[in-house]
Amino acid sequence: MAGLPTDADDVATWLRDNTSGSNSADEAVFVGVGDMLRTGYVPAGVARAAIEVLGRLPEVRTETTGSQVKVIFDDPGTRDGNHYVIFDTDTADVIEEGFAGSEVSYRATTTYHPLATPFPPMSRRRRSTLSSSRSPSPRASRPRKRPRG
Repeated sequence: MAGLPTDADDVATWLRDNTSGSNSADEAVFVGVGDMLRTGYVPAGVARAAIEVLGRLPEVRTETTGSQVKVIFDDPGTRDGNHYVIFDTDTADVIEEGFAGSEVSYRATTTYHPLATPFPPMSRRRRSTLSSSRSPSPRASRPRKRPRG
């Protein structure tokens, strides 16, 4: 992700060249941005450019509520309903995405958790205590064979 461009025009070109499988090129770009940003691994400059690309799509409108913005892709010529992605306005994290239609709808929420909590580095004394308190491995406790000769 770090190798992606940070300019919106370049991100738009990259997305158009690397997304497919939707009813239109614009819809593929919309879905591609949601897929990319949902990972949480996109650098801030790339995320800003990708969100700017969404704003340029003619089928997109937004609704802002509190600290969330809902970006809606609405193309009534291709289907009944619309795709949407909801971003946290403070972090640009994707917090929900889905499709709302009269016959079919879905929604998926994303919760971000840190992978691990930071812990203080161990002191030398603590490290030496841990290494000396290890029990020997089963292999180390077996007697060595004498070489024949």
